[in-house]
Amino acid sequence: MKCFIILATLWLCFGLGFVGGQGLEKKSDTDPFSELPDTKLITVEYKFPYSFGGDMPAEEDSEKPRKSAQDVLESYGVSFPEGTSADIDRVRGVLVVTHTVKVFERIDEIIESILGGPQKQVFFELRILEMSREEAERVEELTKPDFKHDKAFQAAMELVETGKARIIAATSVIGRFGQRSKSETGEEVMTVEGFDWNETTGLLVPRFSARQCGLKLELDPVISGDDLSIDLSCALEYHYRAPVSDVMKISLGSGKEQEFAIHRFFVDRVER
Repeated sequence: MKCFIILATLWLCFGLGFVGGQGLEKKSDTDPFSELPDTKLITVEYKFPYSFGGDMPAEEDSEKPRKSAQDVLESYGVSFPEGTSADIDRVRGVLVVTHTVKVFERIDEIIESILGGPQKQVFFELRILEMSREEAERVEELTKPDFKHDKAFQAAMELVETGKARIIAATSVIGRFGQRSKSETGEEVMTVEGFDWNETTGLLVPRFSARQCGLKLELDPVISGDDLSIDLSCALEYHYRAPVSDVMKISLGSGKEQEFAIHRFFVDRVER
């Protein structure tokens, strides 16, 4: 009988609120802008700092208009020629800046100073392994009696190296304090989500929707002030088998039936 084991590794790191960018090819592990032409125009997103003037709630008795994101950066000496911009996407909670590569070094410094230092973030890597029940029980025993997982993790990876286990799914995500991060891998499968009655034909009409099948991980970390502990809220959904096609019969009354092609899904969910 085959069993599944979930392996997770977690790193605490410090850095800017860099989320992502367009026109950006990461050439270095430490600098996402290295080796790009200084005049190249790119768009970069930062996790939005609430102390940033452009989104601070205005006081009721204040007559001063709120500064825009561009106004705030200009007050620090950043100019915005034609084709460049800085805006706040309040829906996603990010600051979106379009500018030349050369200027982003200064913008990074500004964002860091507003945040009061580098942001705390965690890098979370998850792997799902398939192995025999006997091997799974042996790995589990290595966590006892104090539930330390170093030896168990090493033993599980040795099983992969020797061919006694295999990695059947893997994903990773960067989580930032106060922000829910999500990673999805897999493919979309069209499935029936409900039915509508057609009075004219006297038949049921199926409603279809796309369902993501694969691995979905959501992460919400809270990092302690002493940087020694992490309270991690996470949700994992994993389809451990491919969807199976099936036929469902629905009675329409008067001895009539209608057949529909459907999918059956095999899903495990874990939340904490």
